[in-house]
Amino acid sequence: YPYIGYVHTLPEYRNQGYGKQWFKSLLENNTMQNYWLTIENLELEKFYTQLEFKLWKGNPQGSDEKVFTRF
Repeated sequence: YPYIGYVHTLPEYRNQGYGKQWFKSLLENNTMQNYWLTIENLELEKFYTQLEFKLWKGNPQGSDEKVFTRF
């Protein structure tokens, strides 16, 4: 599955819906595709779960990263 890595929104553009719009466009235009991503900033977990990404239960032990998938 394609990996989505290091998506970053500049601070002055955060909380304005740009990231969500980008992801929704990607997902709506590629409905037959599955994706996975990792996050290091745990504050982003809510953002990705709102986009229907699910926490993958196979995260490496001792890692600060969380792995999310969307099937």
